[in-house]
Amino acid sequence: MGHANEEPTKAARNEIEQAIREFFISDFEIADQRAGVRPVVRVDNRPVVGVHPRWTRLAILNGLGSKGALQAPFAAQELVSALEEGKPILKEIDLCRPSLWNSARRN
Repeated sequence: MGHANEEPTKAARNEIEQAIREFFISDFEIADQRAGVRPVVRVDNRPVVGVHPRWTRLAILNGLGSKGALQAPFAAQELVSALEEGKPILKEIDLCRPSLWNSARRN
């Protein structure tokens, strides 16, 4: 595993440039380089959706991972229904689900 920080590296740039060259047959120019850390929910690989229990003006829709394109519409609808209609979020993806927090306490 690489470094989990937001500092761009030359090695990462080279890796991405090589992948582009293998896929893309035209010339290209890199105008800027940035890096970020993507959160991962390793407990159950499910999205994290809900309103923060302490800061109730903070809504969260995260942890979509590599399957995000498939899960995002459903997870977003769950959040919108909770915010607009007060409906409960499906317990398997709820921000406050016990499996998510019990695991965090063990680590």
